[in-house]
Amino acid sequence: MADEAVDDDVIASVADTARWKGQVYAVPFNSDVGLLYYRRDYLSRAGVQRTGPDAIRTWHDLLGLGDTLDARPPKGL
Repeated sequence: MADEAVDDDVIASVADTARWKGQVYAVPFNSDVGLLYYRRDYLSRAGVQRTGPDAIRTWHDLLGLGDTLDARPPKGL
């Protein structure tokens, strides 16, 4: 029963924190998940070509995108 409570309604990486040696010992009540949202139209106006889900895969990619936006702010906003 505890396995189902963890597996069915919890983010996989958070559910993993409830296990020890394959046994469920806790059911996470909540988690603090950081999300990154962006506007493709904003990036497009700044001249960024790659805006799909595969465009940012590393922190280096994200920092580079910030540098691009600093150097070429979007026009028309």
